[in-house]
Amino acid sequence: MINTPVNFNYTDLLSKYNLTEIDKSVIKYYQSVSQWLNELLDNLDGFEQQKQNIINEFNNITLKLSSQLNNNGLSVEENNLLQKRQRFLQGKLSLDMSVVKRRLLAIKEQAEDMEDRIELINGSENFFKDLARLEKEDRPSFALVAEDTANILMNALQRINYIETNRPFATVAVDIWEQWTEDYKIFKTKDKEELKNSAEQDGIDESIWQGWYADWQRLRFTIEEKIQPALARGLKGDIPTEKENEITVIEQLIRCLEMYKEDIDKFYLEERKSIYQKYAFVSGGDLQDKFEAEGELYKRTAKFQSDLQEIIFSCSKTADRMFILKWAENLLDIQIDEIISFVADKDLQQISREVLQSFSALKQKNYDAYLNDAKAYGQEKANREKQYNSLMFKMRNELNKQK
Repeated sequence: MINTPVNFNYTDLLSKYNLTEIDKSVIKYYQSVSQWLNELLDNLDGFEQQKQNIINEFNNITLKLSSQLNNNGLSVEENNLLQKRQRFLQGKLSLDMSVVKRRLLAIKEQAEDMEDRIELINGSENFFKDLARLEKEDRPSFALVAEDTANILMNALQRINYIETNRPFATVAVDIWEQWTEDYKIFKTKDKEELKNSAEQDGIDESIWQGWYADWQRLRFTIEEKIQPALARGLKGDIPTEKENEITVIEQLIRCLEMYKEDIDKFYLEERKSIYQKYAFVSGGDLQDKFEAEGELYKRTAKFQSDLQEIIFSCSKTADRMFILKWAENLLDIQIDEIISFVADKDLQQISREVLQSFSALKQKNYDAYLNDAKAYGQEKANREKQYNSLMFKMRNELNKQK
């Protein structure tokens, strides 16, 4: 009898097999394994027919995920990130049952190979020795073979049921993957060319604009790293919220991230050059240029955090609020990290130890303690922004005094 994906229980199938007798006999063993695999394959065929619509739908959707993704214009690290993201979605969303069938058939063929070997032994002059050798060979118990192969089948069924349950977001996930992948390719080609042309029109050296692009690229890469963890959480199911929303929390997060990304892109394409030109002929201008640029980027990061705050406190559970905060954490600290790293790399003796220690202390502050109080969280965020701006002013003021 064919089961259904909902009520499939391999122990029901297994109950008609005498496990003790099967493990005592090589012949009964291969016959039973072969019969068992036939039953699983019959059930799989039945499940496929019952779920043909969802299988066909997602096989068509995930065709996009089978495209070759290796761009010569990307670094090894960038290619690895995009490929890993693609493989993740392929693994989660593919409903190609041929993979499952091949696995089960491969095991069945090994049982049939045992039968072929016995046929050869039956005509051998060393019948007893060869048969005894076969009998003594290591092989797993029939119960373990049955459990493992049934698990292969049940994993496939669970994936079908899982995708059917999470169908809306699973479809959205592929669209998000496609959009972000294509957009990153644009960033590496069109956007880079636009930055280059804008700089060269004003006679800015290649080393200068390449430095800007390197900073931009590091930030964009960190943003890209957020997509896969967000999709992974979304595919586990909806995050419950205090009020009903038109789109899921994860979709809101990715939209928020996209706005942040667009703000960063706009800064580098439209504003970065003017900051450089402001300090190009000033003594110590390269340092002032860097600090003002980081200060402007921090404003975009602060806006991103404000947008996140509304999403965080729409969530019903503290654990989900914590997930979002941890998800965004290194982006919220990125300008602080950049300043600390830049000062250390340049060995800027003009910057006092007190200011640097205050910057490091600022990074150690976290928001975990405020996740149950939106007002307190907002106040702490405002305090942090105020401290950052104050420290940046002190740092730039100390540089001016050293001229």
